[in-house]
Amino acid sequence: GYFMPEIYKIFPNAKYIFLLRNPLAVLRSIYYKWVIEKGNKLSDYKDDLELMPKLLAEGMDLIGEKALIIHYEKIVDNPQKEIERTCKYLNIEYCDAMMKFNSILPVWDFGDDHVYLHDGPREYYKDQWVRKLNDSKFWNVANNYMKEINKGVLEKLGYNYDEIMK
Repeated sequence: GYFMPEIYKIFPNAKYIFLLRNPLAVLRSIYYKWVIEKGNKLSDYKDDLELMPKLLAEGMDLIGEKALIIHYEKIVDNPQKEIERTCKYLNIEYCDAMMKFNSILPVWDFGDDHVYLHDGPREYYKDQWVRKLNDSKFWNVANNYMKEINKGVLEKLGYNYDEIMK
């Protein structure tokens, strides 16, 4: 994100992978985990929510077709296909153990600790942001967020602004 142009200038032949997730799903995760559960301010995550999508889109433009674009939702829908596609891009051999990420991950202090509850992606989390729109407070936060996010950036990341706003 922040240093993509510099990194690309230094390593123009490196393999780049962009792992993308619907920004409203990211908002939901931050809102419930870090704001509601941990008591932080949503404004603490302004860069994550507003700047990072723009920087990711710029990085994707910079690197172009040389990068591999992976959407979280596709990993949930068909994890083996996406992991095999990633292995092919990296020129490494796929093995079944890659499908059980919980067995190899160290526990980190940062990020969502729900990842340690499962041994692979869960369909339940993919569209959880949609179900959370029934919470009026989150609906207001999400609605205000969508007013701030650039439609072109969202679509560059592979998400349809108009579809999300329905």
